[in-house]
Amino acid sequence: DKPLDKRLQMFDVEKHVSCIEIFSLNPQTLEFSKIQTIAHNFGETWNLKWHEGCQTADTLGTLAFVCQDGSVKLLEVRVSDEYEIKFFEQPSISISIPKVSITCYDFLSPTTIVCGFKNGFVAEFDLTDVKVPSFYRKVHDSYIISLSIAYSEFEDPVVATISVDGYFYVFDPKDIFTSKTTVTRFRGTNIIPVSYIPQLFAFINSDGANSLKTVVPRAAFAIHPVCLQETTVTSVGTSRRHPL
Repeated sequence: DKPLDKRLQMFDVEKHVSCIEIFSLNPQTLEFSKIQTIAHNFGETWNLKWHEGCQTADTLGTLAFVCQDGSVKLLEVRVSDEYEIKFFEQPSISISIPKVSITCYDFLSPTTIVCGFKNGFVAEFDLTDVKVPSFYRKVHDSYIISLSIAYSEFEDPVVATISVDGYFYVFDPKDIFTSKTTVTRFRGTNIIPVSYIPQLFAFINSDGANSLKTVVPRAAFAIHPVCLQETTVTSVGTSRRHPL
């Protein structure tokens, strides 16, 4: 609440110039080359994800991220044959609710996004009309630090949320009240990443320290250890092509 520099505050709205850099990867040589730098005045950014359905011949895609000004913004990223530096004053889409900041999000469908807030609430937005959320419900008692959505051709979508209070919940967004289930509780921390493995219909998460574990939503009572690392796990990524 009282950082040495106001630009570092996490629990209040802050705006300043920041940058996002985009690189191209050569899969044969594993070399990275910078293709674009995006400057903006939205403050620090996190939870960067590409919206895969928006890629065209002259567009790399639509990039979504959480901003320090308390919103989720989507930018349409156009590329050329030469390196570029661009400044964005306005996003393609901005999602927010007055007087409360969004802290994390995930895509429920190509046109729907689910966001977690610093007050413990969860909201769903239709990207074609983001002014009013489809729902805005209390799930946790404190800041939601991680949110991930499990999807499958054979199962209903399931939302997983983890809060600073350490509670790990899963629920069906169609009926949060009756489907909300406690998976486990961790020691209070602000670093508990969670991601989703489609091949296993399972969430993978850290325990706030050096352990990785998985849990299947339909059997939330069973947590499966995966591995131990030598130091704290701060982020987790998964693949749609391979279960590991």
